[in-house]
Amino acid sequence: AAKFIQSDALYTLLFWDHGVGKTTACFMRILARHKDGAFQTWAVVGGTRKQLGYTVGRTIDHWCPEPYTVWKNGAKDNPSSCMIQKGDTPIVYVDFFGAAYFHEEVADDFFERLSVYDGVWFDDADRWSFSIKHFVQAVRLIRACPKPSVQITSNFLPQDHWVSQMWQLFYKLPPETEKERAQERIRQQSVIFHIPDEENAAELISPGYLSRCRDMKELL
Repeated sequence: AAKFIQSDALYTLLFWDHGVGKTTACFMRILARHKDGAFQTWAVVGGTRKQLGYTVGRTIDHWCPEPYTVWKNGAKDNPSSCMIQKGDTPIVYVDFFGAAYFHEEVADDFFERLSVYDGVWFDDADRWSFSIKHFVQAVRLIRACPKPSVQITSNFLPQDHWVSQMWQLFYKLPPETEKERAQERIRQQSVIFHIPDEENAAELISPGYLSRCRDMKELL
C-alpha cells in the first residue's frame, strides 16, 4: 500500500480482496499529493452516492472528521461534495458521482466537468458498469489538468469487466487499430498494485476474515 500511496504514475490501479484497505490507501494518496501545498479537486465515482458514502465517505470522516471536513448540506452518508481543510485552509475539494452519470443521455455533462478536476478516483469498479469508451473519453479531459491522476480500486474482476479489458488483465493482444493503440498508451503509463493477504487490514484486526469472505462467495 505504501508504494501505491507514493506512486506518481498517471494511472494507478489497486486490486485485491475486501477489507484490504484500498479505500484508505486511495485517500492517503490524495493527501500525500498535497505535500507540495497545492489545492486539489477530485471527482470520486462509484455505483451510487449512497455506496460512496458507505466506503469513501466513512473513510474521509474517520481520518478527517468535522470540522476538518465540511460536507455539503451535512450529508456524508449520501454525499454530493465535501471540502477537506487543514486549519482554516482548504486543501482538497471532492465531488461524488454515481455511475448513472455514465448513461449515454447524461454522460456528456459529466465529461465536460472533468476538465476542472486534478484527479478522478473510480472506487470499487467491480460493483458497477462502465465502458472503455467512456473511460478513454474521461482521461482525455483529465490529462489537460496540471497534475492529473486517475486511480482505480477494485476487488476481484471477471474477464469481461471493462477494467480487465482495458488493462488486459487476462490476456495480451498487440494493438492494431488507432483505438487499440490509444489504449496501449494508457497501459504504458499505468502501475498496477496488488496488496498481499498478509497486509489485509481486516485480516490483521480479525483473523479468519478472508477465509470467511471467500467461503461466503462460494455459497453465493
